[in-house]
Amino acid sequence: MQTPFHADETLFFVDWDDTLLPTTYLAANNLREDSEVIPIWFAEQLASYAEVVKATLDAMRDRGRVVRRRLDSALREDVDLRFSP
Repeated sequence: MQTPFHADETLFFVDWDDTLLPTTYLAANNLREDSEVIPIWFAEQLASYAEVVKATLDAMRDRGRVVRRRLDSALREDVDLRFSP
């Protein structure tokens, strides 16, 4: 696929909370990003979702740099966190 810009000219900003990580959904199920115990059925759902997020981020990385923004307003380039693919 041809793009009008080269990868070195492209920067993607992506919000972490409720965009990449379903924060509200986790909270509704009494889970947090730092939860130590995750029910197996929920872990399976997150694993499936993580595959989609990973594919999306990989496609974006093929086209430029990806910077994720967390709720704490920190900008992190390709941060690997517990629920991050």
